[in-house]
Amino acid sequence: MTYPKLVAFLFSAVAAHKNAGISIRLNEFFALSSLSQLLPDAQPCSGAAISTARAKIDYRAFQDMFNKAVNVAQRLIPLDDSHLWKGLYRVIALDGSKYTLPHSLDIIDALDPDAGLHNNGKGHFPQCLVMTAYDVLAEYPLEIEILPSATSERAIAQKILPALPSKAILLHDRGFPSFKYMHYLHNEYNGYYVFRCPSKETFPAVLKFISKGAKEQVISIAPTLSYMSELSPQERIDAAPIKVRAIRIDNGDGSVSVLLTNMFDTDTFTYNDIVDLYYKRWPVEVHYRNDKCILEIEKFHSRSTNGIKQEIYCAAIVSVIARIVTHTENEKPEPQFKNAVMCFAMYAAFLVSDNAQVAHTIFSRLLEDVQRVRYHKHKFQRTSQPRICKKPPNKWALKNRSQLPVPPCKA
Repeated sequence: MTYPKLVAFLFSAVAAHKNAGISIRLNEFFALSSLSQLLPDAQPCSGAAISTARAKIDYRAFQDMFNKAVNVAQRLIPLDDSHLWKGLYRVIALDGSKYTLPHSLDIIDALDPDAGLHNNGKGHFPQCLVMTAYDVLAEYPLEIEILPSATSERAIAQKILPALPSKAILLHDRGFPSFKYMHYLHNEYNGYYVFRCPSKETFPAVLKFISKGAKEQVISIAPTLSYMSELSPQERIDAAPIKVRAIRIDNGDGSVSVLLTNMFDTDTFTYNDIVDLYYKRWPVEVHYRNDKCILEIEKFHSRSTNGIKQEIYCAAIVSVIARIVTHTENEKPEPQFKNAVMCFAMYAAFLVSDNAQVAHTIFSRLLEDVQRVRYHKHKFQRTSQPRICKKPPNKWALKNRSQLPVPPCKA
């Protein structure tokens, strides 16, 4: 199998339902490609041959393909009013998620050295941390980093920040507020940011703001002791507080949330504007749901670190391509993302077809199939629900957990 055909097959295997192994996927890929005359003379190979061939490809080749796919998306998906906040600003959410990986020594050594039931609080399967910078209005990822599970989200966000477009608005959830990261944003990023800050165990200035009961206020966040400990004596003298605009949100359950932002103009950015803006970050959560439920990314076809990273980037590329295809028109309701992914998996061989005319015909049919199935949004907003793991309980949960010693009760 040639390199282009191998890459096209990996796209198809990652995007298709994961209820079959790599050998069955090969039979489907070549059978459909042969019947549609995309690859009329291609012969199926074994799953072992695929594993051997893909091991020779560094995952950074797929990372480069992902970056090129994002560049194509930015050219083809217009930055119009539907994809810009107030018609001016791109809105980018930064968020991380843990992906469960196959249990192999290579993966454990590279991505989760503390994995294993012998370590307290750890499971049998290792995990990695995937950080995504996601354009929440255009609905596609801009940057992705795959790092060991113990890596700090703030450290990864600081690493990918230079690659993000300037003069955008960056949305962060409750895991990101820290003086060091906010100081970096304040000095190095030419744009706006919004943080959701915890209402407990947070900056003293935020606690003081909450105690006042004010709706909004400009506050100064002083350098923390952990930040000051990393500085030289002269840098400590020069360290200055950061001024931010604090906005109070009273949640329905009686708790309080605080948004911190550098959007100080209250005429241009009103209280309601910023609150509504923060809740626009939800599509990045939907992106991770799509990865894990629609693409079933955690059912990997590889047991090596290189293969895992290949498939994560393949899934990201497929997501970008699906968004490009679904944004070819402005009609509502919009095409369904899941159907777009399944159609692309079915016709992926058109990317490397031996017959250009047939490939053009298949691509036209792909667009028709994508447009045929629409996503009808709910007419009314549904009530929020608690996060519940729907996976069946494993043997450890049923047996070993019940045998753990019960800690003594305090008198």
